[in-house]
Amino acid sequence: MDKKGEIVIGIFIAIIVLLAILIMISMCQEVLSRGKYGQRGPGDGSHDDRRGQPSALASCGFMGLEKEMDRIRIEEQVRNRLGQMHGDHRQEVQELNLQQLSSIYNQKG
Repeated sequence: MDKKGEIVIGIFIAIIVLLAILIMISMCQEVLSRGKYGQRGPGDGSHDDRRGQPSALASCGFMGLEKEMDRIRIEEQVRNRLGQMHGDHRQEVQELNLQQLSSIYNQKG
């Protein structure tokens, strides 16, 4: 095959890859724009139907990102609780909260 043929095939493959990426992005944007409850609102009683279903990030393939966001949120809660504690019990509370953090994170995984 000559150089022109290889270039044409390379361009064709690049176009197909770009189209696939654009389709994935548009699907993810559609899922993410719906939010946690889809088109329904949280006040209509339909939010109970969402138990056990993945969130918009998870259904879009970002499960690792969602787990990381959960971990960061839990760490912030632990820091806030530690900031409110006074006295010598701070170390005990920190160890207890780290145990709770690891058990919650393992349950999500």
